[in-house]
Amino acid sequence: MKKVIYTVLTGNYDRLAQPEAVDPAWDYVCFTDKAGQDGVWKLREIPYASANPILRARYAKLRPNVLLPEYELSVFMDANLCITGDAFYEHISALENAPMALLEHPSRDCVYEELRYCYLKDKLSTRAAWGLLRSYKQMAMPRHFGLYETNVVLRHHQNAAVVALDKQWWRLLEASRCTRDQLSLTPALYLEGLQPALLLGRGLNARNVP
Repeated sequence: MKKVIYTVLTGNYDRLAQPEAVDPAWDYVCFTDKAGQDGVWKLREIPYASANPILRARYAKLRPNVLLPEYELSVFMDANLCITGDAFYEHISALENAPMALLEHPSRDCVYEELRYCYLKDKLSTRAAWGLLRSYKQMAMPRHFGLYETNVVLRHHQNAAVVALDKQWWRLLEASRCTRDQLSLTPALYLEGLQPALLLGRGLNARNVP
């Protein structure tokens, strides 16, 4: 099984952070604005045209079955995260049979509450907030359905259910006028009936696990 760890970094940058622990069983790909090589990272350009660099980054993040067709298993990681030890690979290997695994949100379990939080913190416009709320109501999105962070995402991204989920996730994100992808992920999971595994377990996330 071909496996890849990938990240996305758009715009100019001084240096892409290198993992402190590298496993030869995995490839490392960074989608960015240029092609080439940066340490262990193979750089690939994002084949999606948009004046919004965040939306371009989201496309690369949400569509691994399109952009990484040669791989079966992928782990997306935000570019500000670093693999600090071999325990990371051991933990991921234990979850290789899960179609998808995510990190539990550390503070909330409800997409409605996350929407309210983001609006009050000026992280999205009034128009986007009302549009998202209207879409939740139209799809009868239940409250407290679950909420996930998306800074680390494990996927068997060629799995038919995961492909359908990623398509739905991207469709909802594009329609939302909002690039905060977790606000579209929970509705996509609800509509597709996919229940992800927890990547690190209850109460654990990229902030409190070294």
